[in-house]
Amino acid sequence: MTKPHFGHRINTVSLYNNFFNVMPVVCSTIFSQVFYFDF
Repeated sequence: MTKPHFGHRINTVSLYNNFFNVMPVVCSTIFSQVFYFDF
């Protein structure tokens, strides 16, 4: 029972890492679009 739980934990950590790796790109894209439409 511990191995599937450990694998699930690793998948969750990798999911969080992917989320934090993608978020700055998404935020920069949104900010660039906002500044583009403002100016």
